[in-house]
Amino acid sequence: MPTDEKMPLPERYAEYQGSQIRTVLVPYYKNGQIDESETRQGLRFVFDDVPEVDSVMTFNGKEYTVVKHSALVMLKSKLTGELTLSNSSIAPAILEELLEYGDNSKAVYIYNIPREHVDTVIVARVYLECVDEDGNTYYFYGETKEDSLRSVYNRMDDNAKSQLGGEVAEWFIND
Repeated sequence: MPTDEKMPLPERYAEYQGSQIRTVLVPYYKNGQIDESETRQGLRFVFDDVPEVDSVMTFNGKEYTVVKHSALVMLKSKLTGELTLSNSSIAPAILEELLEYGDNSKAVYIYNIPREHVDTVIVARVYLECVDEDGNTYYFYGETKEDSLRSVYNRMDDNAKSQLGGEVAEWFIND
């Protein structure tokens, strides 16, 4: 299990590029079943230059091999303390896989967000599990970022909003 020791990711890694919402709604998916009568949204946090597994990064003159890259995700209202692996309240909020997003970027994607949570703030934080040359394990953390579906929508310019499917725009206009 992770220790309480945490290290910041060097600045050039996992740089936050912003958040996005889905341009179309998708059917609700629960327990392997798709419910076409209810549609949901998604929120994506995008990060550039997340080191690949088996790559080597240098921090304070010491080399570390990346054995895992992942993210912690949680509703801001449920977070007590810092968003780290050693915070036992976030154990079920570990996102095991970062999704490829364009060239050299990774995304933390939260699926199945219902309309009633359009204003719910979600926090996300990239972390790397690394080992040093002696086999010691270290956890490097990026900055904690937060966003909501509505805040992403409100930052979009009119051209970007016009690219959204009609039912997506209705989520933000008719509530």
